[in-house]
Amino acid sequence: MKSKWANIKFAVFGLVFILGLVFAEAPHSQTAPALQNAPVPQTEGKSKHELPRNNDGKAYGSLSDAKSFEDAPDLISAQGIDGTGGYIKFTDAFEEAPRNPEEAIERQKNRIPGSRLIPLYDQDGVTVIGQFRATGSETQ
Repeated sequence: MKSKWANIKFAVFGLVFILGLVFAEAPHSQTAPALQNAPVPQTEGKSKHELPRNNDGKAYGSLSDAKSFEDAPDLISAQGIDGTGGYIKFTDAFEEAPRNPEEAIERQKNRIPGSRLIPLYDQDGVTVIGQFRATGSETQ
């Protein structure tokens, strides 16, 4: 009987440990590697409705000007690898959160260390004017 309880305790501990690892990494999976260290928006920032908009109605501006993550602009100001100023799309920079622990683990297994290039757009959000290098913490 004692060994049965030991096995149950071991299994529960293992499950809690694995879930802790998965959920500890989950917030990082939403964030583009280069933006993981971006400044946290201040509460006195602007809501998405207060940001300027381009002809397609997309909000553009600095991520640090946003009141919250939900108020982040559709087009985030960034500097390209050649120094060109432009915008990266929010959807290119941030991944959707994993739907379950298995998906989170699979993403971690398939993550390529290093950096990736994201298109750098003009204010219109259509015209590509360069590239932005998103680097992971592994390369910093």
